[in-house]
Amino acid sequence: MPLDLQISGATSTLPRIVKYNAKTGQWLLPSSEKDSPDRVIESIKIALDFHNLVQNYYHFGSNGAKSTPLMLEGVRQERPLAMDGVEWRNGTECLAYIFNEIDSKAIGVKRWRGNSNAHNEAVDSAYTSWEADKDFSGEKQASQVPVFECKPRSMKHKFGVSWVPDLRRIDSVDRADIGLDQDEVVNPWLDLASRDDLAKGNDDIPF
Repeated sequence: MPLDLQISGATSTLPRIVKYNAKTGQWLLPSSEKDSPDRVIESIKIALDFHNLVQNYYHFGSNGAKSTPLMLEGVRQERPLAMDGVEWRNGTECLAYIFNEIDSKAIGVKRWRGNSNAHNEAVDSAYTSWEADKDFSGEKQASQVPVFECKPRSMKHKFGVSWVPDLRRIDSVDRADIGLDQDEVVNPWLDLASRDDLAKGNDDIPF
């Protein structure tokens, strides 16, 4: 039986990424054209698939944030054995639906992955609130996706200031209505061919 492993460089059928820059407090849509600037998404309205959120672990090497990170994908609560003796930092990944429009069309389904302190603080707070919300208990937690607005707030640290994407829930939506009920998009961390896209211009700096 074939393992059905994906080959690096193969064409991906999964959604491309949306980035959050903790240094500027901006949401960015990477351009599909080489050497073209990322497009800034103003006043983002975003649905986050927390029901399928996973944790990833990153090792940045000797050059810190400038290194292409080695990543252990799809790790949930258990500490991987490969972490012993190596400095790793954790982060999260989930699918997102962006309601904002470009050229009169919703941006749609993207992947959001990050590991900065600003990213982790925002996701941890929003996820904890979602998990405790009685509106999302039982079957609703799987069928309904929380919708957020984002108002960045400053966070001081030893390197200067980062901007936390402060996620405030304003609504919920049925996952089928935004295309998150399809088998090919609910496991974004299996897409090995996407790593080059994610490493290129990585804004998730390790603080």
